[in-house]
Amino acid sequence: MKTLKLKALEMTDDQGKPADYAFLIKVVLKSPVQGGLDYEQMKARLTIESELDKTEGELQLENAEARILLDLVNSHKWGIAHADLVTFIDDVREALK
Repeated sequence: MKTLKLKALEMTDDQGKPADYAFLIKVVLKSPVQGGLDYEQMKARLTIESELDKTEGELQLENAEARILLDLVNSHKWGIAHADLVTFIDDVREALK
C-alpha cells in the first residue's frame, strides 16, 4: 500500500480555481493516449480515479495501482513549466516509488 498526501497548489485549474493534487492526477488519468487505451488500461485508470474520488487528504493505492499512476505521471507531457508541477511530480515519485 502506498500513500500520497493530496496538497493544495498556488496554480489554478483551467477554470481559474485553485488547483490541487487531485486535479493534477485527474488530468494525467484523463489525458489522451496515442493509440488509445485497452480494457485493462482503462479499468486501471478508472480504479485510481474512483479511489481518488472517495478520499480527502490522502490517496491510498495498492502497489500495482501506485505503479500505474507513477508511470503515468512520469510519462505525462505538461503544457506549461510551473514550480507546482515539479513539486507534484517529485512528491508522487517519492510517495509511490
